[in-house]
Amino acid sequence: MIMNILKDLWKWVKWILVILLIGLLILALRIFVLDKDYNGSKRAKDREERVYGSSSTTDTTSGNGNASGNGSLGQKVVNGAKAIGNATVSGYKGDSEYDYNSANFDEWFLMYEGEQYDGAIQNVLDHLIENSKGNFYARTSVTAVGFGGNNTVDYEGDVTTYQNAIQAMKDSVTSGMYDVSFKYAGIMTYVNEIVITKK
Repeated sequence: MIMNILKDLWKWVKWILVILLIGLLILALRIFVLDKDYNGSKRAKDREERVYGSSSTTDTTSGNGNASGNGSLGQKVVNGAKAIGNATVSGYKGDSEYDYNSANFDEWFLMYEGEQYDGAIQNVLDHLIENSKGNFYARTSVTAVGFGGNNTVDYEGDVTTYQNAIQAMKDSVTSGMYDVSFKYAGIMTYVNEIVITKK
């Protein structure tokens, strides 16, 4: 009985060894015949030249521009990255010229959802004023309930009026607890109003 099990096991071991041997032969064929001319460093250099240009790396430590010439570890400077960085910066500059996107809500406010103390509410209102100074974030509406005249501050095209109204709301915040909630536009796609309720 045990001899039969060992014979059957030996058959499986033979097949596994044959499959491994075939795999090793294929690997050897690939390494020594198909890929014998493969040069990884040359290929990386060619790819780098395609991306960054032909003079993408220069050695800053040796005078002859050859990092491996004297065996020292020279610091490499990638000139192409400078061009990419400049293009990126000019892209941001170009974006800042556009009017703000009314759907671009600053998600920083979401961490204030729920019950908050008066200092946190003043931070929220300060942050709204700061966001209105740039063109990136939406000038989100804010509603005061139970303080500040129960009014809603909407942006209607005049930044100074919007900022002054939020500042007046901030000045009317008294000590105590408040509740922060949000109203959404569309099908809950983005926040278009912050509601601050005095408890």
